[in-house]
Amino acid sequence: MDGTDDVQLVVTVLDSKGAPISNNVAVTLSITSGPGEFPTGTSMTFTPPGSSDQSDIAILEGKASIEFRSYYAGTTVIKATSPGLTAATVTITSQGSPAWVEGVTPPTAPRPYTRYNGP
Repeated sequence: MDGTDDVQLVVTVLDSKGAPISNNVAVTLSITSGPGEFPTGTSMTFTPPGSSDQSDIAILEGKASIEFRSYYAGTTVIKATSPGLTAATVTITSQGSPAWVEGVTPPTAPRPYTRYNGP
């Protein structure tokens, strides 16, 4: 484990029958257990397009994607939530060493998002 391999997570908003929909709703991915990180630390929120500082981390037509990486081996559980919608989880197993040890391995620190405004 050296943090050079990424997993691309793709978020798709589904209706009650499991069919993809094109609604642009805020979706937050959060690591609930295990190692790993998003570019913003242990959580990442996708927002509908707009003028807020967070709007360039967008969900468009009910879809979004982000990279996830781990510097430790172990099992990571990531939860997707959105107000008014049923939550979902995905489990990722990272192999190799060193191993993540809950309560011993330092957790990933949250990193505030800063919008890129160009050169």
